[in-house]
Amino acid sequence: MIGSYTERFTVPRIGGVDEHRMHLTLFGSHNGSSSNSLHIGSTRLDCGNMQRIIISGAKHKYSIPHTVSAPVKLAKVQKSLATLFDWQDAFEREAQRMLDTPLTLGQFEKVVTRVFDDPAVPSKTQFKNIRTRNDVLRSLFEDAATQETIRGTAWAGWNAIGEYLDHFASAKSNSGRATRSLADSGAVTQRKTDAYKLLTLAA
Repeated sequence: MIGSYTERFTVPRIGGVDEHRMHLTLFGSHNGSSSNSLHIGSTRLDCGNMQRIIISGAKHKYSIPHTVSAPVKLAKVQKSLATLFDWQDAFEREAQRMLDTPLTLGQFEKVVTRVFDDPAVPSKTQFKNIRTRNDVLRSLFEDAATQETIRGTAWAGWNAIGEYLDHFASAKSNSGRATRSLADSGAVTQRKTDAYKLLTLAA
């Protein structure tokens, strides 16, 4: 069985307008099938987005094998915390870059097409699903109250995609939705990371 525990703490507002809460999440298995790992991430308070992105050069997790003794585990965690908080600095820097980058609806839609890897010639069902998804994303980018203070920026575009993935994309269960948003692998985090890379190209 795999479980997780999350500890939250507040950080300053991005650009002076967008408040976030950093969190440390401990993932572990009760049967010893995987290492315990401590992950750092951010939650945007306006919309509840779990802002998981992999930033080059910024360590975001620390793993500890089950075979290590408890005192050694504690020492390793204490030593790793300073390194993990480097990710917080990198996250705030990259968030500010996106906040400072203007983004039009046309540019946003091109990013969406690449992030979701839409087929060049979709089937009838794919076309219907893509249109439904894009209607939601367009509304999140242009009209949602959650983007009010950051509208028209790459940061708003990234958060619109994150909000869709965290709260609108289909999921088998609420626990499954939360787990995939916190994980550092899988389609959700990969798409958030791809969107971040595309949106910062012009920054």
